[in-house]
Amino acid sequence: MWLAAVERYGRNVNASIPGDYWLSYIIPNWVEYGMGKANLRAGLVPPLSGVVDNNYKDSCANNKNNRGVRICLQPTAVYFLTQNII
Repeated sequence: MWLAAVERYGRNVNASIPGDYWLSYIIPNWVEYGMGKANLRAGLVPPLSGVVDNNYKDSCANNKNNRGVRICLQPTAVYFLTQNII
């Protein structure tokens, strides 16, 4: 899903585009997925949509290990991830 957004929009990807893709392609509406989707529908964009009022924000979908796309698109993010900054 993230890769599809980047392939289509390239460097023009902003926080809203992955959120739109998330609403379109992620089917589950339970726990972290459901709260994230509710936040997106309420107008919050990533990364806020995944954490606001989300008791499951540290589970699988929002886990810090799920940042592969960011690392691929921005190699300098590796430094920040190792410093636990982002």
